[in-house]
Amino acid sequence: MHLVPQPRVRRRFGRLAAFTAAAMLALPAAAFASSCPAQATTTPFTHWGDTASYFSLAGANFESPLAASGWIFAGAERTLGNEPFYVGSSTDSHSLTIDGGGVAVSPPFCIDASMPYFRFFAHALSANGNLQVRLVVQSTAWPRSITTSPAVDLTAGSMANWGPTGQLNLAGGMTVAPGQSAVGRLVFDVARRGSWQIDDIYVDPYRSG
Repeated sequence: MHLVPQPRVRRRFGRLAAFTAAAMLALPAAAFASSCPAQATTTPFTHWGDTASYFSLAGANFESPLAASGWIFAGAERTLGNEPFYVGSSTDSHSLTIDGGGVAVSPPFCIDASMPYFRFFAHALSANGNLQVRLVVQSTAWPRSITTSPAVDLTAGSMANWGPTGQLNLAGGMTVAPGQSAVGRLVFDVARRGSWQIDDIYVDPYRSG
């Protein structure tokens, strides 16, 4: 039996698809050439038993205006109120709020075979509505292709208070050949009845996929 999505569902995923396509088409033709350059790292999750080193995704502490940082968004806004652990800086003061039906697409970043893991801080502002996260990757090899990982679902009940996510393997089986790199963006969207805050997105550059 063929299932026909309800209008609100179609609108949600239509907006998600449109934003994802716009985000990837906005990328330069050859943003990165081979393996990714080294990044300065910290250990922001030590308090939660994770001593791995991570680098901060550019523009993902939300201390600068979204558009200026390269975010593409609808139904989302930069708001006062930082995650309460201040893992980036004690002077940080903002986070990203995504309302029900909203979409936020991160600035582009280099991804290679060594870095499929991501973590960030999140807080569900309502009892309903999941937060979904996807990794969208554009290869740098010709012919260029765009692939999207399966969604990682965070439930409102699991993040009723501010806290770090677990280690999320957003690659979901997608691979980047050793010695090659790709351009990635993280896509966040919230079910229409939900509302979430996110902050301080980090990438682990040392774990092999």
